[in-house]
Amino acid sequence: MKEATELELYIGALGAQINSLRKTADDTEQSAEIYNKLVLKKAILTKQTKKDDTNSFFNRLRRRLLKKTKLICDYF
Repeated sequence: MKEATELELYIGALGAQINSLRKTADDTEQSAEIYNKLVLKKAILTKQTKKDDTNSFFNRLRRRLLKKTKLICDYF
C-alpha cells in the first residue's frame, strides 16, 4: 500500500515536470528529448499501476494465450 502511494506521488511529480517542460519543448532539441523521456516514463509507470496485481493460475494462463505485441501507443 505504501509503495503504491509513493509511486502515485512520483507519477504526479513527473506530470508537474512535464507541464513545466511543455512550454520549452519546442525551443531546443535537448529539452524536447528530456520532455519525451519524461512522457514515456510517466506512461510506463501509469500502465504498470493499472496492471492486474492478482497472480492466479488463470490470469497467468490468459496472459500467455492472449499475449499481444506491445506498441508505443499502448502506453498512452
